[in-house]
Amino acid sequence: MKLDPNTFQFNIPASRSITFTVTDTDNIELTGTTGSDGYYFFNVPYNGDTNPRTINVQALFQPDPNDEAKTITDSYNVTVTDNKVISENFDNYPPGTTSFRNWQSLFGPIVVSPGYNSPQSIRLPQNSFFYADFFNHSSYEYRFAVKIGNEDLNGDDITRGTISCHGLIKNSYALHVLTFKDKNKLIEDCNENILTSYSSGWIPIKIQINYNWYTNTAKINYWINGVIYGPVYANDVSILSSFTDLSLTCRAGSMWFDNIEIYSSYGLIEQHN
Repeated sequence: MKLDPNTFQFNIPASRSITFTVTDTDNIELTGTTGSDGYYFFNVPYNGDTNPRTINVQALFQPDPNDEAKTITDSYNVTVTDNKVISENFDNYPPGTTSFRNWQSLFGPIVVSPGYNSPQSIRLPQNSFFYADFFNHSSYEYRFAVKIGNEDLNGDDITRGTISCHGLIKNSYALHVLTFKDKNKLIEDCNENILTSYSSGWIPIKIQINYNWYTNTAKINYWINGVIYGPVYANDVSILSSFTDLSLTCRAGSMWFDNIEIYSSYGLIEQHN
């Protein structure tokens, strides 16, 4: 959010203290100092809640550069929308479909039955992937259900599959946000640290990614089977300035995916200038 005359209808002096009170699920107080142009930028926290609603923001500031004792309190309402970018449950495709609207795939993803609380899902065989491109806002929330195949695989440290964000680059490669290992049925985070283990059956997963342009750090929270893990920080990460994608990759055995939803976390709050 930007505090300026168009928003609060006051000329804000430079280098003056501002206190914001954000009224939402919880009341949050933020403080800062205006820049040399009288502007102050801050992000309104939405606490991961994608339900459409209005967040009230109240600002306490000094409107007169010649009178430091004078303060004014004004308020502004910020609209929250769900900003769902992509939603796919595969129920509108005939069984056996291998080509999908708004998605790219390679080496054999196919619509099969059943799904996760729905009639159909998509099955990825070994060395196949499935991805969707969308505009890069730097902060996204991914939701999906995944089921891991039970094939016997040879090797001690085989990766069954990865969830990647191609808009975030680390060591010249797309950041693997989540990795499924065959040995001991482990799920690893973006730093290859163990989060939890998996079993047979569907696993509901939610991943929130927030990128900090100033520190080149991605802050990631995971919800796996309803349990939160994080935040986890991926350091030394760069970001593509145009398009990104969510990439679902099966590297060995097989994997099923269903109820894929992508939300723009950055866009959950409409931008007000």
